[in-house]
Amino acid sequence: SSSLKNKSRRKVVEFVIVFLISSEGYPVPLDFALIVDTSGSISRRNFKKLLEFIEEMVDGFDISVNGTRIAIVEYSTEPSVQVKFNDFSGAALNAANVKRKVRKIPHVRGTTYINKALAMADRDVFSAKGGMRQDVLKVR
Repeated sequence: SSSLKNKSRRKVVEFVIVFLISSEGYPVPLDFALIVDTSGSISRRNFKKLLEFIEEMVDGFDISVNGTRIAIVEYSTEPSVQVKFNDFSGAALNAANVKRKVRKIPHVRGTTYINKALAMADRDVFSAKGGMRQDVLKVR
């Protein structure tokens, strides 16, 4: 049962990644924001699984200066930006550094206010100060 769930999760990740390949066969550069529920509605066990899933997703992208950049907003009672698109640059802009940040996302266990997280993402992530690029596809 556990291996079936892992296979299913991998298929979802693979589908997302394949969907984001251009017709020429090259990865599409993205500004990809993740809105992560860290509230009490997520059990400890499922929160750990959620972070593992996010790490698997990150591995599927070309995290680089000209490739995909990841931003992360976590939310419960109050949201916070964990990673902005411009937190890393040059050689430091890679999957390993993004995954280090993912592992540090706190499980706050408060109340679930996704509306605050979406507003924060628009204001603080999908903006010049958040490192958003004008010329790439945005995934919110």
